[in-house]
Amino acid sequence: MTENVADFLAVAATYQEQERSHWSLVLTSNRSFPRHRPAHGVRKLVAALGSLLDEHADHDKPHSEVIWRRPAMS
Repeated sequence: MTENVADFLAVAATYQEQERSHWSLVLTSNRSFPRHRPAHGVRKLVAALGSLLDEHADHDKPHSEVIWRRPAMS
């Protein structure tokens, strides 16, 4: 998981060009999950990651996905 979108999308593109798989890439932003508001941003980030893990619980091999994670709508 990273906020460094530009660099990691480049890495994912290189993997794709080389036909290599990876365990997926989770992208987010400080705007979506503000660290300066820990009671708000961090709690929502943990919830979003928890739901992502639930959605992908059956994955036991690399899927090479690029996933944008944003807060769940309440």
